[in-house]
Amino acid sequence: MNQGIKIALLALMLAALVYLVPSPALTMEHTLYGACVALAALLAVLALRQLRVTQVKRRYGQAAIAAIFPVDPLDLAMWCIPAAFVGARLAYCLARSSFYFLEIGPLSVLRTWEGGFMLYGAVLGALLAAGLLARRCGAGVTATLDELAVPGLLAVAVCRLGEGLTGEGVGAWVESAALMRFPFAVQNEFGEWQLAVFVLEAAAALLIALAVLRVQAGQGERITTG
Repeated sequence: MNQGIKIALLALMLAALVYLVPSPALTMEHTLYGACVALAALLAVLALRQLRVTQVKRRYGQAAIAAIFPVDPLDLAMWCIPAAFVGARLAYCLARSSFYFLEIGPLSVLRTWEGGFMLYGAVLGALLAAGLLARRCGAGVTATLDELAVPGLLAVAVCRLGEGLTGEGVGAWVESAALMRFPFAVQNEFGEWQLAVFVLEAAAALLIALAVLRVQAGQGERITTG
């Protein structure tokens, strides 16, 4: 499959996410939260490509990219994005299995526009897809997953921030006046301040991404000077 077809398919996937991932707080046909999820996926793909090119060109030259990284970032996107979407939905429905499978029927799992996704399922789905693709391409599974760590964490950070648009991702009520402000807390529809958990999750993802980058940079230096 040539690059043009892959890019077109990726664009269709991102457009589909805008419509398939709803935002309960909005009623527009395509939602801001869905757009944030699509943006997160695109950011992950771009970050993966840029990190790959930067690292390899600095150490070995442009010609070494295909030899060192046999898995194309666009292939990873076409496998991981649908797998993450399905994993997020299935995990959410399985966690509430009595409601989805007994009360309203298993076909309700397909009604994604009604909301209901779980981050852990998305991560698991993406990891499984990446591992299967790596084995299919004859690449190292652990090396491929390591390479996805930073782009994946960036995607998680954007998705968590986007969650703030839905009215979800908040925690306990805030009683201290000093914390009644963004980014520590947000107001709900009743004007009450609640802890902005989604901001903390996004910040944690970014901090972990920076730590992983430092570790990977250190490993690269040892390889180069070794």
